[in-house]
Amino acid sequence: MTTPRGVTILSDPLLNDFGPARPSILVGEALSRHRPVTIVALRMSDTVKHRLSTLNIQAHDLGAPEPYGSQSVGYLLDWLATAIRSARLPLKEGDDPIVLNFSNTLIAPATAWFAQGTITETLRGIMPALDIHHKLAAKLALPLVAQMERHLLRSFSSRSTLVVANSRYDRELYSLRGQRVDGIIPAPIDSRLFRPSTSSPSSDYVLAYVGKETDWAALYQVARAGVPLKVFGAKVDNAWARLRSVPNVQLLGRVDDAELVRLYSNAAFTVFPFTIEPFGYVPIESMACGTPVLTYARQGPGETVLDGKTGRLVTSAEQLATLAQELWRTGWPNPGIRQDCVQRSASYDLEEVGGRWERLLESPTSRWSWSTPSAVETTASRPDLAPKGPIASRNPGST
Repeated sequence: MTTPRGVTILSDPLLNDFGPARPSILVGEALSRHRPVTIVALRMSDTVKHRLSTLNIQAHDLGAPEPYGSQSVGYLLDWLATAIRSARLPLKEGDDPIVLNFSNTLIAPATAWFAQGTITETLRGIMPALDIHHKLAAKLALPLVAQMERHLLRSFSSRSTLVVANSRYDRELYSLRGQRVDGIIPAPIDSRLFRPSTSSPSSDYVLAYVGKETDWAALYQVARAGVPLKVFGAKVDNAWARLRSVPNVQLLGRVDDAELVRLYSNAAFTVFPFTIEPFGYVPIESMACGTPVLTYARQGPGETVLDGKTGRLVTSAEQLATLAQELWRTGWPNPGIRQDCVQRSASYDLEEVGGRWERLLESPTSRWSWSTPSAVETTASRPDLAPKGPIASRNPGST
């Protein structure tokens, strides 16, 4: 019997096993059931190394020095270093026949590059939450960052046989910059973890997440509307003082996985206002735990949440606050909405998504077998797929 070809997955720094680190770890787990897998990262924590060893995945820590600042700042510095040095990973011929590049900080020849969002849009998205000094610095740096980004996008794309986006919105981000995208595979979740923890939810609060992409003003409007909020996330320390002053808001900070599943499962619904979100784990995790989502009808969450079936989609902060108040008072009209949520989340489960990557490896040119069907649609044929906001009017190749 022929041994399946091994796979090397290139990843951004793996300091934990949640958030941006999740796709490379979960896809690696799925592929390791059929073939040898190695995951390479600029930096890797001992916790992640231990988890990979339990999954029979070989871990290769490049041992890059830890940058100064938070994890987000460290990622930006890694990205800038790659752009300045045009760093390329020295993979020798025969190291591994297949390379999947899930990184924005490591450049190497690859069967596929998993494009998961652009730096410039992330910077634009977080600007409203920055203080005046950091906002000014970001605005001044943006043209240079955009120029570096164009260079890096060409480098990643030209060295990859396929470019795979994680959402239709993400595909459009790259297309507007003149980059090809050959198909779409969403990021995975682990439904062994994210599943309903109770058959009788308390439904006595609304759950919200805060991160660098949070629309703080919208969340404040929801709180002021009298909706009792439980707010989780590592960025709660940065919460607006105005939000902290609202008595019906409980700031929880970072919670572990078991507590997060309990919070999702018992919430009346999850409210997710954001500035920029190419994909968005929170809505899918919430649905996997049986809880509907109230969010914006755009970008990644506008694709994953089905309006009226697994939640509601709105177009403004005012609509978000008004509908949050209404849903809190009257509940959801669809009695089967929690079951619909779980069914919807199955499309993003590790088994489904891992199977798509396996089919890509087996037959990369048969896009119909691994890509989301809507990946063949274009903005020209489906105007509703075009990104909303400041990038919508830009010409391809510009930033």
